[in-house]
Amino acid sequence: KTSGWKNYSLYIQNYLTEQNITATLALGAENESVSGYAFFDNVKIDTSITEETFNDVVANDTNVYVSNLNSNWLDATDTNDTPLLWTQNVIENEQSANIYSGIIDYRNCEDKFAFINSTPGKATEDGSNNSLVINANSPVYVEYASNLTYTFNAETYYKLSVFVKTTNLTEDLVDDYTEDGQLITHGASIIVTGIDTNFTSINTANAQGENEWKEYIFYIYPTESTTSTIKLGLGCENMPTAGYAYFSNLNVSSLTEDEYNNEILEYDEENLPSNVLLATNAPKDDEEENAGSNFGNFDPFAFSTIIIAVAILVAIAGVFFKKFYRARPKKAKVVNNNYDRLQTLLKDVDRRERKTAINHKIKLLKEELEQSREFLAQEIAELQKQTDSYNTAKEIAKDNPNVQLEVPDVKQIQKNIEAQTIKIEQIELDIEILEDEKERINQQAKKDVEKTTEKLSKSENKNRK
Repeated sequence: KTSGWKNYSLYIQNYLTEQNITATLALGAENESVSGYAFFDNVKIDTSITEETFNDVVANDTNVYVSNLNSNWLDATDTNDTPLLWTQNVIENEQSANIYSGIIDYRNCEDKFAFINSTPGKATEDGSNNSLVINANSPVYVEYASNLTYTFNAETYYKLSVFVKTTNLTEDLVDDYTEDGQLITHGASIIVTGIDTNFTSINTANAQGENEWKEYIFYIYPTESTTSTIKLGLGCENMPTAGYAYFSNLNVSSLTEDEYNNEILEYDEENLPSNVLLATNAPKDDEEENAGSNFGNFDPFAFSTIIIAVAILVAIAGVFFKKFYRARPKKAKVVNNNYDRLQTLLKDVDRRERKTAINHKIKLLKEELEQSREFLAQEIAELQKQTDSYNTAKEIAKDNPNVQLEVPDVKQIQKNIEAQTIKIEQIELDIEILEDEKERINQQAKKDVEKTTEKLSKSENKNRK
């Protein structure tokens, strides 16, 4: 039986993302083999479609397939629960947690997935039935990074939103503290690279302890054009988390200046709600730190020894920096000679709390330092292995012109070595600073005791007289 010719159209809207798209013409499909003939003709690509035409097609034409790359509903194929156009990265998993993740449909997830203890429900009434879930039974930092990159043009207004729901969150076994002793809470995270602020420690439980879907919104106005990647995670850097994190209905859109101003007028910019951020470009230092190395057409193995040497030089420079830090003069403090018992007691309590926070931070830094040293050793060993392998292949290729020599891409390994070397030095310096501060607290406590004893002694002598 022969069928007639039929026209198929695919409309794609894309004004924010950079993505290479391949069109495949085939007979049959993956896991669906068929026999017969398929004829294709008159394939056209038209890039002159206006936004008005596209919107009209979306609203009225049911005979075309429409794809909007600016909205990512977090979908998967029918035969695979892995998110399309997303890559999973397990960044922290010290306790070898069991990690379960993927795209689920709230209508059948409890039957299909054993690790789902209750359905998350639907984020919005008119939104997707699907959501991305990340679950771990002990603290982890796991993220899904978008394979699509999003371009935010200078002096243009954007809105990025995603619905999040968390359940059964369990913080790390030991609470974490900031440098000034504030308790850090753990939770889900939404990271957008290239901007100056992000969501971390997301916990969607309300005041009654009930978990519900909540929309998290970035209003972005970059002063310079930037290209970003979106990362959805359970936990974040140095704040591993156990439990469930669900994400749904991710959307990125551009706004007019009036639309942007009208939306943010609802908020007090000095006291924004926890689910709204006003963002711009990341500071230059952060961008430079995150920028990848560019080796052009050079043979990367020619620099492997230099990279390792640079790592050693950075470590040596750090030693001199620490010596400078230790040698720098301490600021003098003026002490009131009037003895105040209450003030002394409060000072002692504050001192103990600071020492507890410092000891905890030192413990975490030492653990992180050990991990970084192990990772650095592995990366150096891997670079040396690939260098040796490449040099061997090079020798073989000299005597055999038919052998095609491929240069493996080791830019990421070199970048990891550079980053880990700097990170190790910074951690060592942080530990040194905290140890010095702890010693300073001990010395100050000793001096306070001596002064208090001296004042009490003088007071007793005065009373005797």
